[in-house]
Amino acid sequence: MADIKVKQSKKGTIKTLNKNVIKVQKIKDNLVSAKEKTKETYEKDYNSGTDYATNRITRAMTNTPNNVYKANKIGQNNFRKTQENLHKAKENIRKIKNKSKIKQRAKNISKLRKNTMKTAKTTIKTADRTAKTVKETTKATAKSSKKAIQTARQTAKATVHAIKVTVKATITAIKAIIAGTKALISAIIAGGWVAVIIIIVICLIALLCSSFLGIFFSSEETSSNGKNMSSVISEINNEFISKITNIQINTAHDEYDINSNRAEWKDILAIYAVKVSNGQDETDVITLSEEKIQILKTVFWDMNNISSSTEKVTKQITTTDDKGNNKTEDKEQTILHITITSKSVEEMIQMYNFNENQKRQIAELLNEKYAKMWSGVIYGSSVGNSDIVEVARQQIGNIGGQPYWSWYGFSSRVEWCACFVSWCANECGYIQAGIIPKFAGCQAEGVSWFKTCGLWKDGGYTPKTGDIIFFDWADSNDGQADHVGIVERVENNKVYTIEGNTRGDMCKQNEYGINSSVILGYGTPAYQ
Repeated sequence: MADIKVKQSKKGTIKTLNKNVIKVQKIKDNLVSAKEKTKETYEKDYNSGTDYATNRITRAMTNTPNNVYKANKIGQNNFRKTQENLHKAKENIRKIKNKSKIKQRAKNISKLRKNTMKTAKTTIKTADRTAKTVKETTKATAKSSKKAIQTARQTAKATVHAIKVTVKATITAIKAIIAGTKALISAIIAGGWVAVIIIIVICLIALLCSSFLGIFFSSEETSSNGKNMSSVISEINNEFISKITNIQINTAHDEYDINSNRAEWKDILAIYAVKVSNGQDETDVITLSEEKIQILKTVFWDMNNISSSTEKVTKQITTTDDKGNNKTEDKEQTILHITITSKSVEEMIQMYNFNENQKRQIAELLNEKYAKMWSGVIYGSSVGNSDIVEVARQQIGNIGGQPYWSWYGFSSRVEWCACFVSWCANECGYIQAGIIPKFAGCQAEGVSWFKTCGLWKDGGYTPKTGDIIFFDWADSNDGQADHVGIVERVENNKVYTIEGNTRGDMCKQNEYGINSSVILGYGTPAYQ
C-alpha cells in the first residue's frame, strides 16, 4: 500500500484527523489492491486462452442459480455498506469542516479582541500622554499668566467699581442675562470668572451705550471728529471764562467779586441728553457730532446768564512803608460785581416742553446713585501742568512778596499769597488764556471763580501737579479760604506745595497729609 503523505501544517494552523476519514482511506486502498490482483489474474489466465474461458463458463453453468443469488446478495450488501460508509465519511468531513470554521472564527475573534485591546491600550496611552501634556501646558500657562490674572482681577475690580451704580440701574437686564446663560455660572465655578466679568461688562456697556445712559461714557474717544464730552466741557468752560475775563478787562475796577449761582454741569448734561434722546430709551448720546455740540452749547447758555455792575465804596486801606511802618487811610474804590444766574431743571423742562418719557429720563439721570459717574464725565479734562510749578520753583526763597503784589497793582505790601499764584499764572500766559483768574482775595475771587467755572474739588480729592490748593486754617475753620498755593506733586499720600506769604513771609515748599483738615479744596485749571 502506498505511503500516506501528510502535508506539513503551516505555523498557526491546526489540522485534526478523524477515524472515519482513516476508514474511508482504507476502503479506497482495498479497492485499488483488488483491482491490481484482478488485472494480474486476467493477464495470467488470458495466456491459456480457451482453457480459461471453458473453465469459467463450465463453473458458471454448474452453479448458476446459487452463485448468481450469492453474488447479487453480496454485491447489494457491499454496495449498501459502501454507501453508508461514504455517507458517514461525508458527514464526518462536514463536521470537521464546521469544527475548523468554528475554531477559525474563535481564533479570529480572539485575534480581533487582542487587536482591540491593543488599540485600546494604545488609545489609553495616547490619552494619558495627551492629558499629561495638557496638564503640563495648563500648569505652565497658569504660572505664566499669574501676573496677567492678577492684573485682570484689578482691572475687573476697578471696572466693576466704575460701573457699580450703572449695574444697579440695570439690574433687571443683568438678571435676564444670567437667567438665560447658566453656562456662565459654571464658568465662574470652574475659575473662568475673569472672562465672565469681561463678557458681562461688555454686554452692559453695549446695552448702555446705545441708550440715554450712554452719556456716562461720552468722555471716551468715540467720535469721528476726535472730540469727547470732557473736551467739549473744557471748550464751553473757556468760553464762559472768556466772557468773565472780558468783563474784568473792559470794566475799570479796584476789586471784584463773583456772585455765582451757575447751573451744575450734571444738570446741563442731563437736559442735553434728554433733549437729544427726545424720550427714546434707545438713542446715541455717547458720540458728539458738530450738531450735538451746538445743542449742548445752546442748553448751557439757555441755563446760564452773566451780568455785571460796579459800585463805589470807601474803604480803609492799610499799607506798609519801606521801614515797616503801617499806615491806614480811607480810599474810594470801585468794586466790580459779577453775577451769574441760572435756570433750574424744572424751568428747563417747561422751557423745552419735555414729554413724560423725557421727564422720566431726567429723574433717572439725576438720581444720587450716579454722582460718581457724573464726576468722571465732568472733571476728566483736568490733567495737571508742570509749567506753573517750574515758574513757582524759581521763586522759592523770596521774602516780602515783591514783585508779586506790586505787579498786581498794590503800592505797598499786602497779604500776597494770591498775588504770587496769579503772578506765576501770568508768567505762563494762563490769565490771558482764561485758564486761571487774576485774584488777590482767596475766597471771594479765587474759590468763587473756580466754583463758578465748574473747576472746584473739595478736600480729600487727590490733586494733580499744577492744581491750586486753598486752605482754611484751624483757628478760623469757617469754611472760607484763608490761604492759597500751588500743588507741586503728590507722593505717599502727601501733598507737596509751593506757597507765597507763608512762614517767615517767604516763598517756600510745604507738605500736608492728603486728608489734612486744613485743606479746604482745590481749583483744577483746565490746562488742555
